[in-house]
Amino acid sequence: MYRGRSARSRASVTRLAGAAALAASLTVTAACGGTNTAGTGAATSKTLTMALQGQILNFDPWGSPNGLNGSVWSMGAVYDSLTHVASDGTVQPWLATSWTQADSTHLTLQLRDDVKFSDGTAFDGSVVKANLDYAQSVEQPGECNAYVKGVTTAVDSATQVTLTLATPNPDILTDLGTCAGFMVSPTALGDATTLKTTPSGSGPYTLATEGTVQGQTWTFTRNASYWAKDTYKYDKLVMKFFSDTTAAANAAKSGQVDVIQSVDAKTDTSGQTLLLSNPQEFRGFFFDDVTGDVNKALGDVRVRQALNYALDRDTLVKAVFGDTAVANYSSSPFVDGITGFTSALNSYYSYDPAKAKQLLADAGYASGLTIKVLNYPGLSGQLAQAVAGQLREVGVNLDISDHGNDFLTQLATGDWPIVTGNYTLSTAQYHNLQGMITANGFFNARKNTNADFDKLLDQIAATTDAAQQKTLYEQLATTIAEQAWFLVPAVVKSATAYNDKKVTMAATKGSAVPFLYNIQPAS
Repeated sequence: MYRGRSARSRASVTRLAGAAALAASLTVTAACGGTNTAGTGAATSKTLTMALQGQILNFDPWGSPNGLNGSVWSMGAVYDSLTHVASDGTVQPWLATSWTQADSTHLTLQLRDDVKFSDGTAFDGSVVKANLDYAQSVEQPGECNAYVKGVTTAVDSATQVTLTLATPNPDILTDLGTCAGFMVSPTALGDATTLKTTPSGSGPYTLATEGTVQGQTWTFTRNASYWAKDTYKYDKLVMKFFSDTTAAANAAKSGQVDVIQSVDAKTDTSGQTLLLSNPQEFRGFFFDDVTGDVNKALGDVRVRQALNYALDRDTLVKAVFGDTAVANYSSSPFVDGITGFTSALNSYYSYDPAKAKQLLADAGYASGLTIKVLNYPGLSGQLAQAVAGQLREVGVNLDISDHGNDFLTQLATGDWPIVTGNYTLSTAQYHNLQGMITANGFFNARKNTNADFDKLLDQIAATTDAAQQKTLYEQLATTIAEQAWFLVPAVVKSATAYNDKKVTMAATKGSAVPFLYNIQPAS
């Protein structure tokens, strides 16, 4: 549920909100890979039943606590996005048929002229502006709000808009293929309260009153007038909430569920096929109080480093995740396959409890200390307890407080020195880092800043030279590890379980779960 980024891609420049590169000064007109345009064949009459590990709490793309991965299925059913992200991570046209990006802060989109919302409203440039303007004004911004923060929209014509970015954003086109680019009917935008439970989009499905029980089951039926109906082969989607994966797996074994959104190493998925991502879920503890305002000890980098040295990461990963995760020895969001990773990171925080105790003593905590932790138990419960057990060996007690539905509310208070988090690392590293180490980072409730981090990020954004970017990312990786803003012992492979006799699916590169249009009937 509470994850960071989903799909991101890389193409050729640098930009603002989150990773490495998308095309600057180029025009894209290619057809959307892996999908068909409307009218090329008959849709298959089928129902797909999907097990969710997080409830559908909100249908407001920019005010939703569902998180980006949590919205891939629920919001992807009812809303079209401006672009699409193909299974290989590349960005393809969708509501935007082509685009030009002459510089790092201006993006011009050409739009479809044959799309209508479920309430009959026509999609055009004014609708894009209404949506992106709304994203700037939501009272309780969700995760996806950050990806279009500061964007202003000029309506050039009914079929063209120009977006001006507050800061360069190399991944803006990918962002517009996720919940940051979902288009809501402007009528629905006028009532934010109703929008939470009653979506109005131009997407392939509409939310059905019959078969929907809030908190349990959500039923979506085909939008008969959808402009690209052949992209989605199911006539009905049924999404069911399961509080634990064992219950979901049992439902799958009895034929009640076709797809399980997320399973872990401890789930018995016999009879199901697993779709594994690359290691990409940056999961563990985020030090939200690096200034020591809430807990004085965490303001001392030696304490944060000590906690990192205290972890036996190999044992943790094996015990909690089995083969579905890899150890992260630097606690930094740089893993093999992402620009900036070097082999030196694999030994940065080797297991050394004696060194951990010495650093604590040097910082004035030889007799130990206690630190409060905000935890989302459905995602990090077992890991949190395992980490707490190892830290007790060096005299550090974690006072873990579990919060489910009010996790984001608690996070926003900034009252917690440590929070558990799970941030999906995309292939676009710039955006990953913006989401974690800048003042606007989603999990950075206390708006922490670091001058060295910011300087290196600015230098990365200012260059399009790949070799120079790589060098700067490597410097930043070491700096983040040294400053120890995180206690993240594992990078997890996302696993989606499915019945391959009924379903076929392709992973979306950089996303924890496959996008809805990459899930098709096996027949």
